[in-house]
Amino acid sequence: EHHVRRAAVEALSAIAEVGDACAVEAVTRRLQHQEMFIRRFAVRALPEVAGRGNQAAIEAVVALTEDKDDYVRQAAEEAYQLLRHDDVAYGDGGYEQQPAAE
Repeated sequence: EHHVRRAAVEALSAIAEVGDACAVEAVTRRLQHQEMFIRRFAVRALPEVAGRGNQAAIEAVVALTEDKDDYVRQAAEEAYQLLRHDDVAYGDGGYEQQPAAE
């Protein structure tokens, strides 16, 4: 079953316009799936679907940095780097505004 779900997530990321709210929601829902494979595939696809700076995607990915699975956590950290604005970072206290470059 996870092969079918993986294919669906991959197909969605290939055909959806970047930032499409319905596509972002569909992929984000898979981030809560009970199977680690599905969560990992979804978190990898989310930056392609959501695009840089998508706040809903960023929040979902940050939540997955606490996932019970090492592979999902690593994929979430990688996805965060692709999604984040350059002037925002997350840490133990949540989001932190970074000083603007001069």
